[in-house]
Amino acid sequence: MQNTWSIGELAEMAGLSVKTIRYYSDSGLLPVAERSTGGHRRYGPQALNRLRLIRQLRSLEIPIAAITEVVTGERSLGDLMTGELLATQERLSQLRWRQATLQALDDCPPDVRLNRLQILSRVHKLPEARQALTHHWAHSLPADMPKRWRDRMVALLSPSPPDNPSATSALAYAELHLLIAAPGFTRWTQDHKLEMRDAPSFYAQVDHAAELTIVSLLHGLPPGQGGPVPEWWTPLSPAPPGGGEEGSLMVMKVYSPEFKADAVALYLSDPSHTFEGIGKDLGISRETLRNWVRAERVRRGESGTTNTKEVPVSEATRQELEAEIAALRAELKTVRKENQKLATERDILRKATKFFAQEMTW
Repeated sequence: MQNTWSIGELAEMAGLSVKTIRYYSDSGLLPVAERSTGGHRRYGPQALNRLRLIRQLRSLEIPIAAITEVVTGERSLGDLMTGELLATQERLSQLRWRQATLQALDDCPPDVRLNRLQILSRVHKLPEARQALTHHWAHSLPADMPKRWRDRMVALLSPSPPDNPSATSALAYAELHLLIAAPGFTRWTQDHKLEMRDAPSFYAQVDHAAELTIVSLLHGLPPGQGGPVPEWWTPLSPAPPGGGEEGSLMVMKVYSPEFKADAVALYLSDPSHTFEGIGKDLGISRETLRNWVRAERVRRGESGTTNTKEVPVSEATRQELEAEIAALRAELKTVRKENQKLATERDILRKATKFFAQEMTW
């Protein structure tokens, strides 16, 4: 059986031209088994197998340079496929964006086409477009904004381009860049310096408000649009010109009856709960929670003290308390079950803070 072939024989078996095989051989892609007495190259089975691999990869339009890295062992075939897949996905993303852009220009009336072209041309390079948004907001937000707030706001205000854009979404994303170029659009970040003279206090108060939502989240109440501001919440008051420190942005720490009731119920739901522990979880002081519990016990006709000394109660009252405790324990079990679904309390706080950041108006 013949173990080597001439270049012509190899070309016939591989279904390629002699010129192509000579090019691959000169490029170092094909191993030469030996040379004939006349000095001509002869190729073995390894060269034939490699030719088949090269032909299969070329059918996928893999560049010769990348194929060379595979056949020489510099790169694995799996790594090549992963890299080509990522590159193809990137090209598809660019083509989808180009299609959406052209569709937006094709669908508009002739008299607005030139103006729309000027808008869409701002985002013809997507990576640079996202970086432009990020850079703008990173330098436009108040300098005294805490870093964690700044990072969240920049992320919210600098969205990534849509993965599968339509003509409408492509135009909307381009208009974001048009807006930040308008001097008046970002003026709201600078027009509140007078009101924000006590910025640390303001951000601390908003953080505190976000923490108060933890109880609602633990009870299964999802974030949603709020109703009218209740009477028990003192609104934010801007600092009047020349008003001095008295005009600092402040929020009165007054809590709703519902929050008080939830806090007391949470404390009473488990004998192991402490004022300090529950107060810390809810963002209130130990003494505040103690006073709420005392008031609730007085309302129920129980002892106003917080010691464990038993107070004689009627059988009806005892049954009522036992039923209430059982209900609270059942509710606590539900709360704990829901809480297990959350990775950490930090995740809850981040979700709540993000919600407040989206709803906040300047």
